[in-house]
Amino acid sequence: MLPSGSQTVTLTPAQLDDLARKYAGDDSPLGQGMRLLLDLDDRLDALNPQVSGSA
Repeated sequence: MLPSGSQTVTLTPAQLDDLARKYAGDDSPLGQGMRLLLDLDDRLDALNPQVSGSA
C-alpha cells in the first residue's frame, strides 16, 4: 500500500535505464540500488540477449 499523497510513475525500460545510470554514481542507498539494478539488467541481457530491457 502506498502512503497517502504518494504518486506512482510508469517508466519505460529506456527511462529506467537512464535514471539508473544517473544515480548509480551516488554513494547513497539509492545509488547502491541503482548499481544493483544495472548489474541485474546486464546479467539478464547476457543470459538472453533477445529479451533486452534496454532500448
